[in-house]
Amino acid sequence: MEQWFAPVVPSLPPVAKSVLVLAPHPDDEIFGCGGLLALYGKSSTEIQVQVLTDGAGYHPQSRRESVFETRKKETNQALAALGLSPAVYSGYADRSLAARPDLAGVVQEIIQQQAPDVVLAPSLWEIHPDHLATARAALAAIHGLWRAGKKVPTLLFYEIGAPQRVELLIDITEFWGAKYQAMQSFVSQNQVQNYARHIEALNVYRTYTLPPSVQYAEAYGVLCPQVLSECASRGGSLNERVIDRWIDSALAAATAHAEALQADLARSQQNDLDLRREVWRLAEELTHAQAAVTVERDEKQGLLAEQQSLLASSSWRVTAPLRKLAEFIRRKH
Repeated sequence: MEQWFAPVVPSLPPVAKSVLVLAPHPDDEIFGCGGLLALYGKSSTEIQVQVLTDGAGYHPQSRRESVFETRKKETNQALAALGLSPAVYSGYADRSLAARPDLAGVVQEIIQQQAPDVVLAPSLWEIHPDHLATARAALAAIHGLWRAGKKVPTLLFYEIGAPQRVELLIDITEFWGAKYQAMQSFVSQNQVQNYARHIEALNVYRTYTLPPSVQYAEAYGVLCPQVLSECASRGGSLNERVIDRWIDSALAAATAHAEALQADLARSQQNDLDLRREVWRLAEELTHAQAAVTVERDEKQGLLAEQQSLLASSSWRVTAPLRKLAEFIRRKH
């Protein structure tokens, strides 16, 4: 049943020549999808990271610029550890994205400029307001592209601060050392909270349904253009449709599994009927064989009784010399 809800073998990421990463803060791109970026980088995929906020948290205005510069240096250092180019920074205020009504339009413009095959964004299950705002903006942006009849990339949702319902589990064991090293670049953040430890725990946990050879994995939700079209055509809230789609997928898997079990049951019932018929046939043959044995036994007993009767008769003794003479003559001739 686990395979109804999560992959039980490592997943392959969508094939892409170019990838765009939408990171609410400087570090989300590494924490959330650093392993996948390393995997894409190994295949020479073009990767662009777009960091939306300054990551300055609740710092006063007088310190925000210096904090932003520190965060940029740490992010670029982390990306370099994965062999990736520096990020592009929008510089919006940390924790302000949910209040920006233009965010979906901004993200849509970025996507149009980059024309990526895959867009990576935080999941709709995230609890940080900037993470959730970015997820919703990414979804709204590709929905806008779909409505306009333009190229729609595949949207992959990554997780950072909250586990999501998973559709892809990417084996990042090969790249874990590089991701771990990259996470150590965020000195300012790891001093506040040991994010690297938390992400390591999350990536280890994500191997729960996978073979023992997978030591670290990243989890992703997937929204390809075809599925986006299906969700959008059904009307209602697209956000809810995307979240509920996991339930639909699980139900579809359960239905397919139930149908397979039903087919197996039907085959088993037919096999059982065939076996019963074979048992009946063999039982009938056994009955006939037992009857034949009984007849033969009765005939044998009758012959033995006849022999005994003959041997006991006086005529048999009287004719004994004649039988011996006849036997002697047969031997001579």
